[in-house]
Amino acid sequence: MDYVAEQLGLQAGDLAGYGAMEHHWDHQEQIRTAYGYTKCEFDQWFALARWMYQRSWIGSERPTLLFDLATKRLVDKKVVLPGVTVLERLVSGTRERAEKRLPHGTARRIRRRDTPVGGAGCQRRGVTYATS
Repeated sequence: MDYVAEQLGLQAGDLAGYGAMEHHWDHQEQIRTAYGYTKCEFDQWFALARWMYQRSWIGSERPTLLFDLATKRLVDKKVVLPGVTVLERLVSGTRERAEKRLPHGTARRIRRRDTPVGGAGCQRRGVTYATS
């Protein structure tokens, strides 16, 4: 606190108990208002998780790159960043869900492609299926 007090031109005693009290939340609100940022509410969090899931599903980006892209996305949208560990958990959880879905989705698409549509003798991609 001595270093921060010196930077602000204050006495060290002026900041006594700052970390133990709730003042940092007041200051976060002041900073957010002054710079036009918004809280990371459910809507922003859901949109970020959805965007991250789509990227995880179609791409093979490293977790660190996904983390950096998510951070940039939040900053560009002027959303206050969540804690580092919170964002890390979102990245890892999203990647795990996308990886679990990959084999199931691929198998489902293969089954769907091989399943005949229509009545008896339906032809699809040059193959005639006899249905009974």
